[in-house]
Amino acid sequence: MAFQFPDPFVTPEFTGANGVTYQWDTADEKWVIKGFQVDFDDRYVNKTGSDTMQGPLSVTGGRNLNADGIASTVETLNVDSGQNSSLHLKFDGATQVYVGEQQTSFQGDIKFNVPGRSLYAGTIKKGFTLNDQGVFYEGNYTADKHIATKKNVEEAVFHDITDPDSNKFVKVDGDTMTGNLVMDDSRLDFENRRGGQVMIRANREPGEFPVVMDLPHNSTGGTVSGGYDIKLQGNTAYNALRFVGGDTYMEILAGGGAPQKVKFYTDVSLEYNKISKVANATNDDDAVPYGQVKSELQAFRNEVISDLTFGTWQYASGSTSPVLGRCYFRNASNQNSGISASQVTRMVFNEVDLTGAVGGFDRIDVGEIISLTNGSITIKYKINSTAAISGSQSEVRSFDVVFISQTSPIVFVDGINWTFTLTEFTDISVDQLDDTYLRLDCANDPLASELEIKTPDFGEASLILNGKRDNTNNSAATIKFLNQIDTGESYAGYLTYRSTGTQHGYFRFNQNVDLNQKALINLSSINLNNVGVIKANDNQKIVIRNAGNNNEGNANVVIERPPNSRRGFAIRGNNSSNVETDLFWSLTNSSGGDAINYTGNIVSSTNIVNKQYVDNAVSGAGSSLPTGGTSGQVLKKSRSNNEPAWQGVVDISTSGQSRTIGEMWYNQNDGTLYLRVS
Repeated sequence: MAFQFPDPFVTPEFTGANGVTYQWDTADEKWVIKGFQVDFDDRYVNKTGSDTMQGPLSVTGGRNLNADGIASTVETLNVDSGQNSSLHLKFDGATQVYVGEQQTSFQGDIKFNVPGRSLYAGTIKKGFTLNDQGVFYEGNYTADKHIATKKNVEEAVFHDITDPDSNKFVKVDGDTMTGNLVMDDSRLDFENRRGGQVMIRANREPGEFPVVMDLPHNSTGGTVSGGYDIKLQGNTAYNALRFVGGDTYMEILAGGGAPQKVKFYTDVSLEYNKISKVANATNDDDAVPYGQVKSELQAFRNEVISDLTFGTWQYASGSTSPVLGRCYFRNASNQNSGISASQVTRMVFNEVDLTGAVGGFDRIDVGEIISLTNGSITIKYKINSTAAISGSQSEVRSFDVVFISQTSPIVFVDGINWTFTLTEFTDISVDQLDDTYLRLDCANDPLASELEIKTPDFGEASLILNGKRDNTNNSAATIKFLNQIDTGESYAGYLTYRSTGTQHGYFRFNQNVDLNQKALINLSSINLNNVGVIKANDNQKIVIRNAGNNNEGNANVVIERPPNSRRGFAIRGNNSSNVETDLFWSLTNSSGGDAINYTGNIVSSTNIVNKQYVDNAVSGAGSSLPTGGTSGQVLKKSRSNNEPAWQGVVDISTSGQSRTIGEMWYNQNDGTLYLRVS
């Protein structure tokens, strides 16, 4: 089919009657085929528009473009199976990738040729990043099904991911933790422990008492009684709970045939608290309850003591021979008016009391107790003589007494009625009492030589004097020492304890204390009276006072002068030969005055010096002093050569440079005299 090509410079592309589209190639200056019409030839696939074909399409050539621009490459934007069937991507005839409607399957490994490429969904590139070191997850970690990274896991496990010891969880092979461990309806088991292995350990700071086990009362428990048990099981006679420290202190057996279920292996201090509801003792080594002691002592008292209601008398101090129903008392000065209960030394009665009954004065024995009662006041005396008979009708009875106690202090006043009770002692010999009883009232049966308080076994023996005072003017407890040869009060020795009950107390001696060449140890201080004296063989050596002025001889501490040719005080130390000697001491001379001497080192600028050092220094300095000089000049270091030179007192100069504090100079230019002060 013949046709005419148009002018290519006017129409560079046209379609001929044969259905072929031509395009002018300006480089080669010729027409080339660009394409065909769809229906041009059904043996070929159209380059434009849509078309179909059957059989494989083989694109030949190399992997890269050759010199003619040919390569085995399919360039397209979409590859579609075109039907409801998966799309296969094959390698050498074998399918490697299946692309289906809901999923894509890979038969082999998935490799990214360039490291750092990602797998992600959506427009935000948060997914997996792959390189030759591993796979990184860059996505969020907020939803339950998000993938966790190593960092996410470490942050969940450790407080500080750089510190492996900051684990938030307790390791199964041993670890430490803080905070509460709550085990709801569970228990803590320790299995297969051997020997001295520790199961529970606590730690504390000095001075603290942390709670190791807190067992509270459930707030919903109300008033229903309950508690907690520590239960021992197994072969109960051979299963024990022990409290140990340096030694075993207490042991609790689970039961069984053990004769004692609880054992203590050391002394127990209750810190002045009580043990209550103790059974009566049956064996010699049993604990004895107070009630049993009272009961048995009361039974013994009833055997040896009886109380006799003696009668009621009215106090009347106006007559030396009291009338019916009257009595009065005397003190050590024989006074019977205005005396206090503790001053009474003798009682005088009419033998008939206020009811007309005759008192049982013939029953009075030395050592018995007579008690006076008026309302809530009770006073007790020990009878110290038999009742004497006097009066014109032999109606007066009198006897000596020693004050024992009173429920409250009183002064006897006329007109007050007193009921008397006599406590009698059975006529029993001391030999009848066994070692169970200690005779405390020795007035009528004094000890032959000494009283020994001895413990039956290892332990402390003690003697307690328990008084009651709210001031230190009087003693709360006293021990009195007397000599039978001279019982004068001036020779009596008193050891007293004084305390107000609200502050620390102190002991007081009323006589000198001779330590018989023994030492006072562990003293914190010595508090002397003002103008206190320290002596040696009664010779006054040191006087200590609170000085009230600066007068000579009135210093806080005065060291007295010893006889001539003696050292009064000395401070010792090592000399230059490292031999201990007196370094600083006073020396008394028979004439010419006393002296203070020093022979220690004179090296440092803070060392003190002696006369010899000064003499040597002056003598050495004098050998290099300049000669000459005139009246009015002084010796100063020259500013030109820093050597000593005779100069005027005031330097004449216009310069104030390098002047020392206290130096004066006159500036002749301004007519001013200068003095440097800082």
